[in-house]
Amino acid sequence: MQFTLDLHTKTYSGTVGAPGDVIPFNGLAFTDGWDGVIDTTFVDMYGPTGGLRPAHDVDNLVIATTPFSPVEKSIENAEQRAADVRALLTKSDALNTRLLELMAMRDQAKTSGPYEFVFGAIEQDKPKDAQVQLRGEKLKPGETVPRRNLDILGNDPVPEGAGSGRLQLAQWLTRPENPLTARVMVNRIWQQHFGRGIVGTENDFGARGQRPSHPELLDWLATRFVQSGWSLKAMHRLMMNSAAYQQSSDYDAQAAEMDHEARLLWRFNPRRLSAEEIRDAMLFVSHDLDSTMGGEHPFPPVESWGFSQHGPYYGVYPTSRRSVYLMQQRLKKHPFLGLFDGADTNVSTARREVTTVPTQALYLMNNEFVHERSASLAKQIVATTTTDAERVNDLFVNAFSRPATADDIADSTAFLATYETALASGTPEERRLTAWSALIRTLLTRNEFLFVD
Repeated sequence: MQFTLDLHTKTYSGTVGAPGDVIPFNGLAFTDGWDGVIDTTFVDMYGPTGGLRPAHDVDNLVIATTPFSPVEKSIENAEQRAADVRALLTKSDALNTRLLELMAMRDQAKTSGPYEFVFGAIEQDKPKDAQVQLRGEKLKPGETVPRRNLDILGNDPVPEGAGSGRLQLAQWLTRPENPLTARVMVNRIWQQHFGRGIVGTENDFGARGQRPSHPELLDWLATRFVQSGWSLKAMHRLMMNSAAYQQSSDYDAQAAEMDHEARLLWRFNPRRLSAEEIRDAMLFVSHDLDSTMGGEHPFPPVESWGFSQHGPYYGVYPTSRRSVYLMQQRLKKHPFLGLFDGADTNVSTARREVTTVPTQALYLMNNEFVHERSASLAKQIVATTTTDAERVNDLFVNAFSRPATADDIADSTAFLATYETALASGTPEERRLTAWSALIRTLLTRNEFLFVD
C-alpha cells in the first residue's frame, strides 16, 4: 500500500493491492480532527498507541519525502527484502543454537574435561637462562642472569646441557664434602621425637642460631644417616630404640636445678600433641577415622570464581580423614588447627609454639566435633555386653593405652550415676548414652590424652 497526504485539502490518495492486482484510490478524507501530523506509533501485535491517527486500517507507516517507485517495483523489492530477512533470521537461529552448544561444551570441559585441571609448573624441553623482570613486569625484561648457585654458597654455574639443573642441585646438596644437609635432616627427625632438636633453632644452623646441646651426637647421627643411604626409616628406628628416647618423664629436682629444660636429656619432656595429632587421635579412639587417601577438595567451579582482595575465598571442608588432608589456606587458618597452634601457612614453621588459653578448653568441652566423637564411642561402649567397670577399663585402654585403676573405675561409675540422675528428660537409654558421652569427653580433654608422657 502506498499513499500520499495532501495537507492543504486534508485528503490522501494512493494505491493498494498485490502485483498484478493494484487498485488506485483518490481524495479520501482525513479522520475527523486529524491535521495530518503523525504523532502516534504503530507496532505489530500491539496496534496503535494513544494519540490521533489517520485511520484504524492504516498500520506500519513508513514516512518519506521522496517520490514513490512504481507499485510493481516497490512490492517486488519489499518481497525480496522480506525473503532476505527471513533467511537472515533462519541463519541467526542456527548460529545461536550452535553457540549454545559450544558454550555447554566449554563449561563441561572446565569441570570434567579430558585433561585434569591443575595449577603447577612444567619442565621446559630446553631450559634457558632467565631475564630479570624490571619492577616485576613480565613485559619489561632486563639483563639475562645465568643459572648458577648463590654467590654465598659457591656460585657454581650449571654445566652446559644440564637440563633444568635440579639434578645438579641435589647432587651438590648431598655431596660428601657438605655435612650440613645430613645434620639439618637428622636434627629435624630428632625434634619430632623429642620435641626439640639437638640444635634448638631448627631453621638456623648459622652464627645466629643456638649451639648444639650434643655436637658429637649430631655428627654421629648425620654420619649414620649418610651411611644408611639417607634412609629416614633407619633413622626413626635408631632414635626410637635408643635409651634416650626410652627415658621416663619422672621429675628430678636436683637435675632440674642444673638443667630445667632437660636439654641434656636426663628425662623425657612431656609434649603436648600437635593440633593435627589431637584431631586424629580423637577420630582414632572413636573409630571414626577414615584411613583412605584424601582426594581433591570440592572447590567451587572455576567459571564461578569472582574472588578479590576485599572478597577473598574462604573454605572449610569437613572430613573424617587424617588432618594432613584438611583444607589449608593462607588468608585464614582452619578453625581447629588455628586454635591449637597449627603451623603458620605463610612461612616455614620450624617448631610449633604451644599456648594454653581458655578457648581451647571451651572448644574441647562444647564443640560439635568433640561431642560427635564422644557420642560415637559411647554407642560402641554401651553396645558391648559387659559391666560398667569393664566398659570403663576398655575406655582407659583405648584412650590412654593403660588399664583403669580401682580409683578410676570408682570415680567414673560415680560420675555416670550422678550425671544420669541429673538428666531431666529422655528415655532411660538416651540418658545412659548421654552420661557415657559426657564421661568420654572428660577423658578426651585430660592432659593424659593430650600429652605424650
